[in-house]
Amino acid sequence: DATALREATARMIGFLSEFDPAATDFLGHNELVFHALLDAEGFARFKQHVEEYAFAEARTLLEQAVKERGL
Repeated sequence: DATALREATARMIGFLSEFDPAATDFLGHNELVFHALLDAEGFARFKQHVEEYAFAEARTLLEQAVKERGL
């Protein structure tokens, strides 16, 4: 669902922008949503960045995927 994907992505970008540790829990509860947005390699890198609190890097990957998908 494109609406759910946009909403989850916007919330995640908010967490990442604020360096909010809630990003890790949010990803855990929404992995399928982000898996739908990113290819397997991109998702693995995104998840690793989030788990390592490399939020700027995770945000860059997410924003690039959003741009590529036209969301």
